[in-house]
Amino acid sequence: MIQYNLNLLTHLFDDFSYLIKATVSYYDQNFQPTSAHSKWSEKHICELVKGSWGQTHNCACTDEATLQRLKNGENAFYYTCHFGLIEMAFRFSVEKKTYGYVIIGPFKSHSNTKEITGVIKKLCKDDDKLYESAISFYKKTPTFSLDKYYAIKSLSYAIFEYAINHNVIVEKSSFFSENIEKYILENLNEKF
Repeated sequence: MIQYNLNLLTHLFDDFSYLIKATVSYYDQNFQPTSAHSKWSEKHICELVKGSWGQTHNCACTDEATLQRLKNGENAFYYTCHFGLIEMAFRFSVEKKTYGYVIIGPFKSHSNTKEITGVIKKLCKDDDKLYESAISFYKKTPTFSLDKYYAIKSLSYAIFEYAINHNVIVEKSSFFSENIEKYILENLNEKF
């Protein structure tokens, strides 16, 4: 069983997020979201994509595709989401034991700026105020580069190593958690 100090992880991710100007989200070993994610206060384009433009389903499909790649053994990669933004995914593991995953983003690419601004214009449907706000969010999105990807990858794994070495992420194995807790959970409907 893996235990997390989610408050300390969040603090680490807040600091990291502040430096890279992107959101950092931690998922447990079963790829379930945790409360450990950056609380970076800057709004970004994803809030409009999911909220104002109702793209939550498309975002979930992108997340599922990312999960499948991680489950299939990829440890670190970047990808383009359905909206054309770039995100990064990293598996945290030691000796084939997965401790969790981190998703970092969004980032923009200069190669599709014209396409994305056109999509934003369509989604705003003649609402000039929303369009200006959306373009402002998009312009504030940090730009992706391979150098940035490799730097973020190195720092992400350094944060993970720190978390392991300072008991922020701990694998707990005990007789209770491996045997008794399992029995209790399997027999909750039975009389003891």
